[in-house]
Amino acid sequence: MYEHLTPGSGATHAAKNIRAHLKKLYPGGKFSVKTDHFANGNSVSVRWTDGPVQKAVDEALSGFVAGRFDGMQDIYDYKESAFGREFGTCKYLHTMRNCSDALVQKAIDAAVEKYGTWRGEQERRPPSLAEYRACILTDCSPISNWQGCWWDSWQGIIDTALVETAG
Repeated sequence: MYEHLTPGSGATHAAKNIRAHLKKLYPGGKFSVKTDHFANGNSVSVRWTDGPVQKAVDEALSGFVAGRFDGMQDIYDYKESAFGREFGTCKYLHTMRNCSDALVQKAIDAAVEKYGTWRGEQERRPPSLAEYRACILTDCSPISNWQGCWWDSWQGIIDTALVETAG
């Protein structure tokens, strides 16, 4: 099942296996994988544009994380796993999906299809890509009983659509 991964340990080796794992899971995707080493730890950062949703990538790479930081006790809580011992782990894994204008427009279109074009008091037009990118859609909503909550604003609704839309 993991024949595409090579045995080894440490964050640098984990990053090599993360690249191989992402290439196998998403053959058409282009990912940037970088390591960082610092006092008491290391991290791997993964970035990509469009492609799979972030939750799917996070789940696919969860075995490469050595544990989690417990802020209440101010300690790093290591979790031992056979996968991690064999293929490498990093202390922190950061994933970041960038969205192209085409994907954002696709999410705007899906939101408009679901909610209509209500923008404000008198205005009935869909939000634009430029307005979304400028982050100025936080004070308007397509929801009739809007209470001024960010997640019910056009900005929040489009963000939610992007989280759920694969590129």
